[in-house]
Amino acid sequence: MYTTWSDIDGGNLYKVNSKGGRPEKLTTTSAIYNTPVWDAKTNRIVFTKGSAQSFKNAYTRGAFSGGEDLAWISSEGGNINFITKSNGRKNPHFVKSDARIYLSNSAGLSSIRWDGTDEKIIVSISGIVTFGNSHKDALDFSNLEEGPQDNKKASKPAEVYMSPDGNKAMALIHTDIYVVTVPTYGQTPTISVSDTEASQFPSRKLTTFGGEFPAWAADGNVVNW
Repeated sequence: MYTTWSDIDGGNLYKVNSKGGRPEKLTTTSAIYNTPVWDAKTNRIVFTKGSAQSFKNAYTRGAFSGGEDLAWISSEGGNINFITKSNGRKNPHFVKSDARIYLSNSAGLSSIRWDGTDEKIIVSISGIVTFGNSHKDALDFSNLEEGPQDNKKASKPAEVYMSPDGNKAMALIHTDIYVVTVPTYGQTPTISVSDTEASQFPSRKLTTFGGEFPAWAADGNVVNW
């Protein structure tokens, strides 16, 4: 599956057989569709959706994202089903052990039901900040917050993904990629990876020279970027 965008026609969501063939258009409403992900358990595709006109009018490409909807559509196409307002949550994904939608935000990771209710905060992750190096958009300073680090600033993750087995989380902070163990009991953990050897739970920095577009392998034992 993939999304398209044209300043004239707007955007739509398509799918195509992995062996090739003619693409099939799934959506009937022109919009800006982001981060589509296929849930094999339900044959639904979850994505964030924003107004095409708002995108055209936006000063920056991320300016309208706060008004995006989280929605799903059948893998066969049809009606778009509203789940909830994204409210800064993004990168929907799934784990094998439950039927919830996992989402990353500027603090960490949460999950919700398919009707948008029962949000659970899974983990909060922070790191150190490298001044003069802002991830993605230089106008976006939402990845900075007050924190206990020596420089009094703790950087927030740009992306967080739960592993397919639900035991670990992978975070992109600036251009470095980390993996942390997520405990399944007690209060929501807050994990700093500013010094992985001193983290509250087992943590590991994967990158040496930085990376982009991280993704878990299906078995949850490998991270590609």
